[in-house]
Amino acid sequence: MPSDPKARRLLVALCLIEFLERLAGCFVASSLVLYLNESRHLSTSQATRICGWVFGLSYAAAVGGGILLDRYLGARLATLLGLGALCVSFCGVQVSPPVPLWSIAGLFVVGNGLFKPGIVALLNRTLPLGHVDRAAGFYWFYVAVNVGGLCAPLLGSTAQVQFGWAGASMLTAILVACGASVLLSQWSAVSDAPAVIATHPKEPLRSQRPDGFSLMPLAALVTYCALYAQSMSTLMIWARDCAARKVLGWAIPPTFFAAVPPAVVLIGTPLLPALMRALSSRSRKPTDQEKTEYGVVLAGAAYLPMLWVALLGHQTDASPLWLVSCKVILTAGEMLLLPSALSALSGAASPERSGFVLGLSFGAQAVGFWLGGLLGAKWGQWSQPTFFAVLTVLGLGTAAAMRAGTLLLRRSGR
Repeated sequence: MPSDPKARRLLVALCLIEFLERLAGCFVASSLVLYLNESRHLSTSQATRICGWVFGLSYAAAVGGGILLDRYLGARLATLLGLGALCVSFCGVQVSPPVPLWSIAGLFVVGNGLFKPGIVALLNRTLPLGHVDRAAGFYWFYVAVNVGGLCAPLLGSTAQVQFGWAGASMLTAILVACGASVLLSQWSAVSDAPAVIATHPKEPLRSQRPDGFSLMPLAALVTYCALYAQSMSTLMIWARDCAARKVLGWAIPPTFFAAVPPAVVLIGTPLLPALMRALSSRSRKPTDQEKTEYGVVLAGAAYLPMLWVALLGHQTDASPLWLVSCKVILTAGEMLLLPSALSALSGAASPERSGFVLGLSFGAQAVGFWLGGLLGAKWGQWSQPTFFAVLTVLGLGTAAAMRAGTLLLRRSGR
């Protein structure tokens, strides 16, 4: 935690806001496809396609949200308006007669588009580049994200089982409203202007020259998000329809499995340095580009367990451990890929273009979720072995293409 009392207090407030938003947002992400299928009576193909559009547009909207933040709103107001839009969208689920889906989805997209860049901007301005406690602050923020992601499906699915979809949406609206209240309580303390930079001799500010490798992380982000999107859609349907979920007479809610990735992150983050040492050769450490490639390989390999169980012909009584193993491997890929890809992108841009690079990363993730929605729409149209084989080939094929492209660029001297 930061040593400065004011920065520490603000960091705690921002982490709490992010935790509350993730409690609501991660439950929505893990249950939206089930809500559309069970409550709105859409087909699995329609539900997965809509999920892809909603989550893709949520990331794409963050690009426009960042522009509005910089030019007109400021970080505080953008974050507050984002929380307000999310709260209203969650309340829309409870209205009778049902509110049109496009209006709920539109508010959800706008809310995410404002909140995502807003909360990060507030954190950046509380602990700007060069601040002695910046690394520690971002670590605790990352912990808050994953603790929220871990608790969200457990809390949300319990509310859904007890009170139905209306009760679960009420809970998410209350959580987001609490986040807005925390922000308002710190309104005068949280500034739209950057804090005074306290430079650290071991963390000099620098930029790197852009090169041909900068496109590789974008391709990795697109592929990873397309594969990760299945974790929130088709894998939830698989858990509901194909997994043996009864334990001592109690049926495990499908959304419980959404708690696996954040649990892996929380457990694995302290072990990541050991993994980096294992990947290192005697002469050098793996570059960001190489770690990004390893992450894409793991993302593709994550679907090998699902392909295997599909080839075995289990349609109704498969062990949920197959799903858990898929999510564990997929999350391990995330831990390698996301920070390395973002680091590689930021290293390829001057400080004056950092916002543009952030926009590119959000745009790549948006394309990935959109592609994931298109792939998810094939669930039920393709056989399960074909579906999981396509996902595996997508990940491993992208990694092979990235490796080949890297070698060609090195040989050409670029």
